[in-house]
Amino acid sequence: MIYLNNAATSWPKPETVYQAHDAYLRHLSGSVNRGAGGASLDAGRAVLETI
Repeated sequence: MIYLNNAATSWPKPETVYQAHDAYLRHLSGSVNRGAGGASLDAGRAVLETI
């Protein structure tokens, strides 16, 4: 068996992952798809941009 879905648990992560997570926590922190407020919409846009 080969486990290919290790992105969530792999360590260490690339520096860009840490930077993106830090930026989200500092500047967005809205609940994605859980509200219509500005913070939720901004967070949702950020998630959609990563796909």
